[in-house]
Amino acid sequence: MHDDFGHAWKQIDWSITNRLHEKGYIHNPVGKSKSVTLTEEGLAKSEALFKALFTKADGK
Repeated sequence: MHDDFGHAWKQIDWSITNRLHEKGYIHNPVGKSKSVTLTEEGLAKSEALFKALFTKADGK
């Protein structure tokens, strides 16, 4: 995420952004913009995955 509006840089393969869009995690990735906008569901999923993968079990 690079701001407070749910935007993330899209320096990943188009097939991945298309799959994320089909699952409802990001808004339409097609366009000249160098970022994508996460949906509410996508933001919640990314926060849950971040906590599960990058925080310790005691919450620190």
